[in-house]
Amino acid sequence: MKIHTVISAIILSCCLSCQQARLPSFQEEQMKMIEEFREQFSGTWQIKHAQIQHSELVDINYSTGIITDTLLQNLATLHIQPATQQSDDRLLTLEGTLLFRNQTIPLHIQFYPHTSKEALSQGVVSINLGLSKTNSPLPQAEMSYLTTIGFLGENFSINTIPKQSTMTWQGLNRAIIEAKLIKI
Repeated sequence: MKIHTVISAIILSCCLSCQQARLPSFQEEQMKMIEEFREQFSGTWQIKHAQIQHSELVDINYSTGIITDTLLQNLATLHIQPATQQSDDRLLTLEGTLLFRNQTIPLHIQFYPHTSKEALSQGVVSINLGLSKTNSPLPQAEMSYLTTIGFLGENFSINTIPKQSTMTWQGLNRAIIEAKLIKI
């Protein structure tokens, strides 16, 4: 009987240690990453430079004046904060404003995290035009420029380290190949 009790105790302790050492679930990892990036994104960012690939410009309705591959310096200032309402626990919804050419443009931003260690980035950010809180008309020339170069209505792959003051956004579909952001 003593042997049976000893074996049961060993098995029970092994089971308890296995439960304590279990790996987090996909949802737990996703939620942890969203919380880390909520803090990371929040604040004011200077878009220090944006590399534009001329051949990818969409200048059907608006000419940017960009005729070769270009590096835009100090493109804009981006203020980001978590949205007041989160519509989906699997992503982080943010709102913000972009100060570009002395015009303030409201933005709606969504972050889709990649929890895989093999992923080339930590996630994808989708940037779209937000709703104006003042109902004032939005600056059409500036919005057209930002759409043409691929900043508005674009998805970016994000590379950053939480609690660092820099981020690299790589454009996935249009003319902005890469943008470097510095927290100010």
